[in-house]
Amino acid sequence: MSNAQVENLEEFLTWLKTCPNHYTISSMQGGFVHAKFLISVEKKREEQ
Repeated sequence: MSNAQVENLEEFLTWLKTCPNHYTISSMQGGFVHAKFLISVEKKREEQ
């Protein structure tokens, strides 16, 4: 993995840590990071 890839991955992870939703990184391959986000329907209903 090149230094540029590491720096870009660190930038992405810094952004991801600010996400208010639950998330999972499901895989990383070929410069792509696949993340899954849980958008809770229950939470939205409670706020209304």
